[in-house]
Amino acid sequence: IWFLDPFGYETIIRGSDESNDNWQRLAKQGFTGIQAIGGSVAFSNDELDVVHHLAVYAPEPLQKAAGMLAFNPAGRVPLPQWIPADVGRVAMVNWDLSAAFTAYGSWFDDVYGEGESGVFEEVVLGIRDDPGSPGVDIRKDLLANLQGPVFIVGGAAELKSAASDPTLLAIQTSNESRVRTAVDKLLTEDPDVDRRDIGATKAWVFRNVGKQESENENVGPDLSDVAVCLHEGYLIVASDVALLEIILTKGPNVGPLATDGRFERVLRRIEEGSGEDTILRQFSDDGVDMRLLYGQLRAGQIQEVNSLRGRMIAALVSAAAPPAAETPATTNSTAERKPLPLAKLPTFDAVRPYL
Repeated sequence: IWFLDPFGYETIIRGSDESNDNWQRLAKQGFTGIQAIGGSVAFSNDELDVVHHLAVYAPEPLQKAAGMLAFNPAGRVPLPQWIPADVGRVAMVNWDLSAAFTAYGSWFDDVYGEGESGVFEEVVLGIRDDPGSPGVDIRKDLLANLQGPVFIVGGAAELKSAASDPTLLAIQTSNESRVRTAVDKLLTEDPDVDRRDIGATKAWVFRNVGKQESENENVGPDLSDVAVCLHEGYLIVASDVALLEIILTKGPNVGPLATDGRFERVLRRIEEGSGEDTILRQFSDDGVDMRLLYGQLRAGQIQEVNSLRGRMIAALVSAAAPPAAETPATTNSTAERKPLPLAKLPTFDAVRPYL
């Protein structure tokens, strides 16, 4: 059984380092409403190696940008056939995107609008109404024509380097023609977006959009290499076009995850343990999902990883490092720690059978 106070945990991990104010911003934007996370873990349970039950205590209503965490319980829906069986992880979350979109406005105003309320809504209305704008009502033309859970896909053995652990989000369209028209209007004439063929699918790829030229420059979210496409009735957004290319160009020898026996067994046990009204369902293959992170660990690049999992592993590695020799001016708790010789770790293929 485990318990975590997320903001208390971050305070311990950060220590006296005040250089990263992301958690302070999260607190300001209402995420302290996530008061506790906990669960239980059982090993060697029946046919499964690990059974993990997770609970999050976040009483509603969540305020400001924390309102993006707008999830609704729902029954299981079929997995898209285009998701290949060799991905590292897939999650299915019943997310109220309309509520999340509105709540994101608070975050946008704080981060990119210099704290001025209403900047996000001005941008949204400008996209619809301004002369020469795309003329797209994002809520009416896009969000209202999406349905079902959001599928979150990540982890691919073919990825060589990705500090942010790229992910792909997909949601089914209820009116694909209308969504395609809206996306075309938004992106086709944008000078910072390239059109690219990925197999038989047309995708839009952002080029250096939102990159900061200086530390004091806030130009909006960094969309560099973000890719958008419509594929087999799904609107797909990938944080890195490399992941989208891997997912959509798998050869015929890789079948769909939806019919994979491992996936079916895990989902069946989730249904048995939690019932139909579940917010989140997730399947992961650590033998694939951990490859990139493990490689960065061996290469001494773990501090460059931005994912929460990567940061937690980095913190554990730092805590496990032996302290340097004490001097009269230091103690065991204040002396700098020697880095572990991580390059001596065995190859990933050697440890994969144990994951």
